Amino acid sequence: MDALSVVSVAGAGASGAAAARPSPYLEDSSNTVTDTFERLSETLKVKACGCRSRFCPRCCMTLGYKLRDRLVEILRTFNTIYMITLTVDPWLFVQENSPCPELGYFYVRDKRCVARFVKTLLGWGFLQSDRYFYVVEWQKNGFPHYHLVVDAKFVPFEAICKAWNAFRPPWAGPVAGDRPGMGSVQFTKSKCNRTRDALGCAKYIIKYLTKHPERGYPDWVMDADYRIRRFSSSRGFWGGHQGPRDSEDWAGTEDVTAVEMEEGESIIETEKPMTIRERVAFCGKVSNVFKVIELVNVVTGEVKEREEFACVIGHPLAEIAERIKTFQAPNPYVLVVTDDLARLHLGELMPRLGGSHEAE
Repeated sequence: MDALSVVSVAGAGASGAAAARPSPYLEDSSNTVTDTFERLSETLKVKACGCRSRFCPRCCMTLGYKLRDRLVEILRTFNTIYMITLTVDPWLFVQENSPCPELGYFYVRDKRCVARFVKTLLGWGFLQSDRYFYVVEWQKNGFPHYHLVVDAKFVPFEAICKAWNAFRPPWAGPVAGDRPGMGSVQFTKSKCNRTRDALGCAKYIIKYLTKHPERGYPDWVMDADYRIRRFSSSRGFWGGHQGPRDSEDWAGTEDVTAVEMEEGESIIETEKPMTIRERVAFCGKVSNVFKVIELVNVVTGEVKEREEFACVIGHPLAEIAERIKTFQAPNPYVLVVTDDLARLHLGELMPRLGGSHEAE
């Protein structure tokens, strides 16, 4: 049989007698109940597997909107939302007589410049709390700049410049001419700045995560086989403060779980780490199959729908659609199979589901 390859199979149920067996996972009011439900229908749903990378034009949207929803709730607890943009002078980070964006990125990350910048402003009395959030955006020259949100009514421009320029690399020597000490800074140009508009601020800053740049990302970013952070936040930003607010080492400490909290691991396993480019290229190359079971509570009449994972088919969604012919497509990344002939074709592509097996 010329079937599409199955990459991995988990939780696949059997047809025939096994299909009539009630699911052991049906729940009603937190109690496991099987005799009050009757199966109304069963369909199959095929979903394209995403790479879950924030550098992916497709996956960055879903990840970004989920993050935005969480960010709104946090920003609503700020006294006043204040947004600042920090940049890095390319000529401070030179390799072989040319600016090196990678050096600049790792200098800011490893020296925790943004976190320490916030701590400085807090120590000077300009911030109303130690909480902050920032998103990294890459400029045309490949260097990052940072869109920062802090809890403050107003911070003098001179104070922002002084605090940021303090992180000038020691090898750079004195500032020459009209070059900035560390990089240029500016107040973010948004009507949401210096307001309590949490939703507006979240939409503004998260757009840098959901809008894929037309020119793409720098090659050094896409060819990295290590994690490149797209955003970060202060410690405790997402789950409340976990230590004394006046602790010497509290303010200006990054939350190292910020990225891990929102971004899933790669959906394939390899012997060596994948580059970001390889991971993004893999997006949509395999597809998940789910059984969608509609059930009715014979006592209350309540109708429930449950999805159960079936297997992974090692081909893109478009190829599967070509093979099964008949389907519904609620969006470009999902196929719903209800037609009997299409179900038969799909069953042929899933050996664990398509054969005739007796229930164990």
